[in-house]
Amino acid sequence: MIRVFEILAVVGFSGLAFIGIQIVQGGKKSAIIISVCVSIILLILNAKLEEDSGRGIVGTAYCYVVACRTKAVEVSPHLSAPTGARWSSPSGTLQLWIDGVDSRTWNETDSAVLLAEATSISGRAALVALADSNHARAARLVGRGYLDGLSGFEVNLTRAVKYNRICADDGSARCRNNLASIYLTGYDGVAPNVAEAVQLFRLAIAQGEPIAQVNLADLLYHRLHFQGNPIAPDHVEAARLFQLAADQGNAFALGQLGQMRERGDGGFPPDLAAAQLLYRRAAEQGDPYGQFYLGWHFEHGIGAIEQNADEAIRLYRLADRGGVADATEGLKRLSAR
Repeated sequence: MIRVFEILAVVGFSGLAFIGIQIVQGGKKSAIIISVCVSIILLILNAKLEEDSGRGIVGTAYCYVVACRTKAVEVSPHLSAPTGARWSSPSGTLQLWIDGVDSRTWNETDSAVLLAEATSISGRAALVALADSNHARAARLVGRGYLDGLSGFEVNLTRAVKYNRICADDGSARCRNNLASIYLTGYDGVAPNVAEAVQLFRLAIAQGEPIAQVNLADLLYHRLHFQGNPIAPDHVEAARLFQLAADQGNAFALGQLGQMRERGDGGFPPDLAAAQLLYRRAAEQGDPYGQFYLGWHFEHGIGAIEQNADEAIRLYRLADRGGVADATEGLKRLSAR
């Protein structure tokens, strides 16, 4: 849509220039010539902006006046937007800019903001070149781009492994978790290596990484069918790891702890009231499994939760959007009544 506006802007500016010159000079021929020149200048400017920032005239104005500047301030107050010269060289302003971001407060939201600045071809090329020079923080950004398909990067797990390995070797807990997640299943040209995945998860957990805590806990508790899994089921250790992640606000971990408390698993005694409280917390934070578990309790009227089909349907719909197949079946079941 923005690109349509950019084309309209060029046409509109040209029209305004033509009309204005007509009024001032009263000469039709000269007005047409000047209008064509203005159009050419605007088209060149639009192409240059597209190359440098991934946005044209209107997109750039909208971004820097309204959307992008506001977003950067709201989610990353410690980031300061660099100038257009940031892509000048891998060892120049780009490196200084990335290095200037406070590592103590840099999180995954900031990674997305930083990647959003690399939407142009020249921006991505400079970022990749810096990562290829073994710059760990640039590699973390490029690795995330190839892993999630962000900011013009195409999903490519082979390349994601390459760049996540650079920042993992540099000590990044998130990169270690990302690399482990790829090795756990192995696809898109990457061979599975569960032993390596477990080792990387444990390194990231030692650094307090909540996503790694959840991933290893899930492996210990649920996903024990991977070929070559070097670890035995350990529900007590899974409960410990889920609790660590839940204490840091991880919604999925809250829902899984709820399951353990309801079943009396992982060293916990059965406690339905505690389980339902955990389901509510997980559901409120947007975890689709927590929404399904709570919806199940509303559908069947379990414990202190009274039967409420409407609330069950609401929760099942949320869980269904999150990809929980059992929620889809729950919706079919309730719709048939």
